[in-house]
Amino acid sequence: MPIRLPRALLLAALLSACAQPTTLTAPPTPVTTAPTTPATPGLSRSIGRVEVTFSGVGSTFYATSVRDLTPGLTGQALTRAASGLQLRFNSKGSFDVGVPGTGTRYLHATYDVRNASFDGATPSSTPRSNLTFIAVDATAPATIAGSAVRNLKRFDGSDADPSLATSIIPLHGMMSQGGVPTVNASLADFMAFTEAEASSLGAVADVTSVLPYGYVVRSKLSAADRTLPADPAAGQFDGQVTFAVKLPLQANPANDPFTFSLVFEVVEDNQTRVTKTAEESVSAAQSRATALGATQVSADTVCRVRVAGSAAAPTSVLTGLGSGPSGTLDGCFGTGGKVMTPVGAGTSEDQARAVRVQADGKIVVAGETSNVGGTSLARYTTDGTLDPTFGGGTGTVSTPLAFANALSLQADGKIVVAGSASGGATSTDFALARYNTDGTLDTTFGGGTGTVITPVGAGNSSDQANALSLQADGKIVVAGSAYDASETAHDFALVRYTTDGTLDATFGGGTGTVMTPVGADSSRDFAYALGLQADGKIVLAGSTSSDGSDDFALVRYTMDGTLDTTFGGGTGKVITPVSTGSGDDRVQALSVQTDGKIVAAGSAFVGVAGQDFTLVRYDTDGTLDTTFGGGTGTVSTHLGAGYSVELLQALSVQGDGKIVAAGSARSGTTGLDFALARYNMDGTLDATFGGGTGKVLIPVGAGTSTDIAYALTLQADGKLVAAGSARSGTTGLDFALVRVLP
Repeated sequence: MPIRLPRALLLAALLSACAQPTTLTAPPTPVTTAPTTPATPGLSRSIGRVEVTFSGVGSTFYATSVRDLTPGLTGQALTRAASGLQLRFNSKGSFDVGVPGTGTRYLHATYDVRNASFDGATPSSTPRSNLTFIAVDATAPATIAGSAVRNLKRFDGSDADPSLATSIIPLHGMMSQGGVPTVNASLADFMAFTEAEASSLGAVADVTSVLPYGYVVRSKLSAADRTLPADPAAGQFDGQVTFAVKLPLQANPANDPFTFSLVFEVVEDNQTRVTKTAEESVSAAQSRATALGATQVSADTVCRVRVAGSAAAPTSVLTGLGSGPSGTLDGCFGTGGKVMTPVGAGTSEDQARAVRVQADGKIVVAGETSNVGGTSLARYTTDGTLDPTFGGGTGTVSTPLAFANALSLQADGKIVVAGSASGGATSTDFALARYNTDGTLDTTFGGGTGTVITPVGAGNSSDQANALSLQADGKIVVAGSAYDASETAHDFALVRYTTDGTLDATFGGGTGTVMTPVGADSSRDFAYALGLQADGKIVLAGSTSSDGSDDFALVRYTMDGTLDTTFGGGTGKVITPVSTGSGDDRVQALSVQTDGKIVAAGSAFVGVAGQDFTLVRYDTDGTLDTTFGGGTGTVSTHLGAGYSVELLQALSVQGDGKIVAAGSARSGTTGLDFALARYNMDGTLDATFGGGTGKVLIPVGAGTSTDIAYALTLQADGKLVAAGSARSGTTGLDFALVRVLP
C-alpha cells in the first residue's frame, strides 16, 4: 500500500513533480525499438535497448515510464529508424509487506506492445515471436554495481546507497491477498534463463554483461501465444508485458529508493517455458504453464538467477525457482537438496532440534552442540548456504544454555529459543534466550543478559522445556515437564513470560507457572508439544502413564492458565491409548487446524512391525474426530523396511489442509533416514506425494548414519524444510537439513 507523506515531504514531492514532470506526472510516451532479425537458438541479437523507470516509489506519486535508448539516427540519414516496437502504458501497482527494516516493497508496471514504429505511424510488415526484454549491465547508459539498475535516487533527489541496486530483485507481477504477496497470473511475465542461454546473445555494444532474466511479451489475443502479428491497425496493441520487482524496506524510510530505472535489451528467444518464483507454489506455476502451452522450468535447468555481478562471481542471486515432482529433494538447495553443517569442532554431537523460516526466506535452526556445552543457532540463506550476516560472519552462534528444543520468530525478526539449563548441582531449569536479527543476544531481554532461567518444579527438579509459542500480544508461552512436590513425579509444566522475559503475573494465579498431573501414574507426565488456538486457549500434548505404559495425552487451558472445562468431558484433559497391548504412545508434535480441530502426532506400537508414525485428530471438545482415519480418529503408517522403530518428531499443516509429518525410519537393516509422510485431510496417504506412496525416506549422512529429523517447517512457497542430525563421517553428528518440493 502506498505510504502517505508528511506535509514537508509532500511539498517537496510537488516541487519535484514540477521540476521533473516527465518523471512523476506526465503519462509515458509510446516508444520504439529497432527492427529485428529471425530468432536463432538461445537469444538472437539485440533489436533495441529501453529503460523502464519507477518513480515516486512508496508514495502516492508512484508512476512508471519507458524511454527508447536505441540510437535515433540511421547511418548518415537525418531520419529516425522507421521500424520497431511501440509501448503504451497500461497499469501499475505497488504494495508493502512488513515493516521498515525487515519488510518488502512490491512494484509492477504493465505496458501494451504494438508491432509498429515508435510513433505508431508505420506498422511492421513482419510478425515477431518470443520477444523478451532481457536485463543488461550496461555502460551506456551506465548501470550500478553490476546490475541492470541506474538512476537510483532517494526522495530528496540524492543518490541512494549503490549497494541497494543488487537488492532490487525481479519477479512476476504480484498482488496482496490478505497481506500475503501472491503471483498475479495475468501479470506473470518474468522469465529466467541459464547462463549459457544469456551468453548466446553474444557481444552487445555498450553492454558489460547480459543478466539471465527478463520479461516476456505475451499476446493479448491468446494466452498460449507469444507472437505479435504483422500490419497491426492504428491503436492495435496485440501484446503485453509486465515489469515487476521487489526490494527490501530500509530501517530508515528516507533511505528507500524513490526513483530507479532498469535497462533492457529487446531480444527474440526460442524458449516457451514458465518460470516459478519463490512466492509461487509448484502447482500454481504448473497451472500457468498449462494455460500458456508452455513447459515448466526445471530445478536442474535454473536454480539461481544472477541479478548482479559477473557470471563467474555473482554478487546477488535470485533463488527458489526450482520445481519438480512432489516429495522429491529440491535441487536448488544445498547439494542436491541436502545441507550438513558441523557447528562444533572435532567430534562434536550437533543436533538441530527446531527450524523456522524468516519473512525474507532465510532459514533459522536451533539445537545443541556438545563440545561448546550449549545451544547453537545457524542461519542459512534461501539456497542453503550459511548466512554471513549472522553470527559475526560465520552464520552460527553458540550460547551456554545446555540445550535448545524450541524456536520462534517474533514479528520484529528477533529469535526466541527455549530449552533447559543447569539450575544447580543436581537440577535443570527452563531456559530462554532471545537474539537480535544478527545473532547477538538481545540485552532488552532477561534483565540485560538476553537469557532467562526459571526453576519450575520442586526441589532439585529436572525441568525440561520442550515447546515454545508466541501469542499475538507478544507474550511467550513455554511448555515441558517438571517435578511435582514429591520430587519424584513429572507433571506437565507451562510457563508464560511477558515480552521482556519476566514471569507473567496474569497467568497461573499470579505465579506465571502452571503444573498439571495428567495420568493416574503421574510419575510419567511429559509435555512435548504446544499449540495456541485462535481464541487464545493453550493446548499441550505429550504422554502420560495411566496403565503401566504411555498413552497420548492432551491438556487445554484457558488464557489465564486454568484448566478448560469445555475440553475432555469437563476435566480439561484427554488420554488416548493407541498401541495394541502395552506399547508406549508418545505425542511429539501438535497442530491446531484453522477449523479448530487438533492434530496430535507421535509414535505408537500398532502391529508387529515396530513403532509407527501415528496421528490422532480431535474435535474442538477433545473427542476423537470420526471424519479422520476411517472413522476411528487415528491413523498409523509404517514407513520403513521390515521391523522399524519409527519416530515421528514434527508436524505441519499446509494451507490446503494436507498434513505433513517428519521424523526417522529405517530403510534397511541398518541406519535411520529422514522420513516424511503427507496425508489428505481425512488421514489417507496423499498419492500425489512421494511418487504415489505418500511417503519419502531420505538418507542424509554417510554410510549407515543415524539420520533423525526433529523439526519441520513450511516455506511461503510450500516447500518443506526438515532439520535434524546426521553423521558426516565415522565420528560426530552435524546439523542436517533437507528441502523437499511440495
